[in-house]
Order: sequence, then C-alpha cells, then structure tokens
Amino acid sequence: MRTTWFKASFYLLFAAFFAVAGGAEWMSTSGIRAYGITTKATIREVHHFYGRYSESYVVVEFTAADGQQITTDVTDYFWWPEPQVGGVTELLYDPADPWNRVLDPRVGPDFLIPAVCFVGALIFAVIGALYLRRLRAIR
Repeated sequence: MRTTWFKASFYLLFAAFFAVAGGAEWMSTSGIRAYGITTKATIREVHHFYGRYSESYVVVEFTAADGQQITTDVTDYFWWPEPQVGGVTELLYDPADPWNRVLDPRVGPDFLIPAVCFVGALIFAVIGALYLRRLRAIR
C-alpha cells in the first residue's frame, strides 16, 4: 500500500512539474508576440552553419524604445532571403529584456515544447490517477 501511495505521488508530482513547465514556456512564447515591440535593426554579423542541426544566427543592433543601443544575437531568424551584413530587418523584442528576448516576427511561434510538456503532464496525471484508484480499491 505504501508503494502504491509513493508511485501515485511520484507520477502526480511529475504531472504538476510538466504542467508548470509547459505553462511557463507557453507564456514565454506567446508573451513576446502579445507585448513585444517591433523595431528595425541593422544586421552586423551573419553566422550560417550547415549541418544536421542548425545553429545559425545573426547579430543585430537596434535602438530600444527607452533609447538604449542594443547589440544581440537572434537565433529565431527567418533565413529567406539570406541576411546580409549591413541589411535592415524588422524584429520583435521584449522591452523588459531586449538583450535576450528578440525574434524575427516572420518566424512562427514555437509551441512544440509546451505541447510536449502538456502531453507529458497528461500521461503522468493519468498514471497517477490509476495508482490512486488502485489505492482506493485496496482500502
């Protein structure tokens, strides 16, 4: 009976963890699109790596709404047409963190991580509920 209680607690705890992680990632992904500021940025460097996993990025420079000059890497960048050093592009950035939360608005939202987290939460919650049901049947 203790083992069943431990397993139920374990799976429900993991379900809660995955639900919170998925919610945080969902808010992060959709938040910048809802509250971000659009600006024009100058492309300073282009780092295009070819291979199985793309780790390409551009370095851009722009002036934030508060007047700060920001230079940062943008990994969420749409690579068509190919960016050119000195070119101007439109970006979306989070005014609370313009150095780290910048993306190309042409790139669609990435909801894969939240979806995987929510599916994981559902699976763990169902398994935990089955163990709770089994625990109830034992009593």
